Amino acid sequence: MCPTDCSKGHNHKRLPLPPDLDTARHIIAAAGLPEPTMWIHSGGGTYPWWLLATPHTISNDLDDIATLTARWQHAVQAGSEKLGYHYGAGVGDLARVLRIPGTVNRKEGLARPCTVLE
Repeated sequence: MCPTDCSKGHNHKRLPLPPDLDTARHIIAAAGLPEPTMWIHSGGGTYPWWLLATPHTISNDLDDIATLTARWQHAVQAGSEKLGYHYGAGVGDLARVLRIPGTVNRKEGLARPCTVLE
């Protein structure tokens, strides 16, 4: 998952981010989503990947895919909030690039490897 900062204002208290992989798993279960194929640590955060059994070629269904992606992100957000955690639903757009395992995350001047957790 790729949490983002929530907006500040109106005296809303920010919920904490999920502290560990076990909590992230509980969030996915609370969201009613299937078990992820694998969990990735980007060097800065943890997120699930669901791999398709067969590739899907995007053609004229781009709007449908964008809608599905948004609904998926909102399900994760609802599961997070149900368990008392923050998750920014603004990370599911189709232009989002995920860090590939085996690469190095060099944000903040640090060299942190992106790895498959399981």
